[in-house]
Amino acid sequence: MKKLHLVIILVITWSMFTQCSAVKRSITPAHYKTIEKQTVLIESVTVVTPDKCKNDSKEKDGDEVCQNLIRELPPIRGASVGTGTFIKVGKKIVVLTAEHVCSPDAVPDEVKTDVGITIFTKVEHTINVNSRFFSGKGTILKRNAHLDLCLLSLDSQPNVLVAKIAQSAPERGSKIHYAGAPFGSMSMDMLMLFEGRHAGSRDKFLVFAMPCEQGTSGSGVRNSENQIFSIVQRVNGNFKHMCYGVRADLLREFLGLE
Repeated sequence: MKKLHLVIILVITWSMFTQCSAVKRSITPAHYKTIEKQTVLIESVTVVTPDKCKNDSKEKDGDEVCQNLIRELPPIRGASVGTGTFIKVGKKIVVLTAEHVCSPDAVPDEVKTDVGITIFTKVEHTINVNSRFFSGKGTILKRNAHLDLCLLSLDSQPNVLVAKIAQSAPERGSKIHYAGAPFGSMSMDMLMLFEGRHAGSRDKFLVFAMPCEQGTSGSGVRNSENQIFSIVQRVNGNFKHMCYGVRADLLREFLGLE
C-alpha cells in the first residue's frame, strides 16, 4: 500500500513539474519586453538625383536643354522596410537582418534618351535603424547575397541586452516565434509577435509554418529559449503562412561562430 502511495505521489509531482516547464517555455510578457528591446525597424532609403547632363545632338540649344533638365528634374526617392535584431559580434553590438533588406536595388548611373541626351545620376543610400529604445544609422558591415544575410554596424552603441544565437535549430514540430514589422507596422507603442512551428528544411533553408509578410524579412526566428536560430527571408506568395529562413549552421558560420 505504501508503494502505491509513493507511485501516486511521484506521478503527481512529475505532472506538476512538466506543467511548470510548459508554462516556462511559453511566451510571457517578460519575454515580450526582452524581444521588444532587441527588435528594430530597418528603413532602406535610396535617393537618385540628376547630377550631370550630356547632349550629343546637333541642336544649337543643346547646352541650354541640359541646364534646364538638371534644374527641373526632381530627385527620385525609394524606400523599403524590414526588421532586424540586436546581436553581439566580437565586442560590438550590431544588427542582424536579411541581405535584401540592407542592400539597395540597382540604379543606373546614367540614363540615355533617343534624342541624344544622357543624364548622369548621383545615388545616395541611407539605412535608418529605429526601435523604441534606439534611433540611428546603419552601415553594411558584412553581407552574403546567396544566404540572404546581412550585418549592420551602428553609428552609436545601444544600451540593450542582445539576443543570443542558438547552437542549432529546434526539433521539427517545435513551437517557434518572431517579432516583425509587417508593412512597416512598428511604433513606440506596438510590436507584432507571431508564433508557429518549425516545419523542416529544404536545401540551405528551413521552412516555418507561421504568418509572414512584407516588412518581416530579417526578423530573428526564435526557439522556446528565446534564442535566434534563423531569420525570416522569404514567404510563399500563394500561402502567407509558409515562410523560409537560412539554416542554423549556416547562420552561425556567417557570424563566425562555427
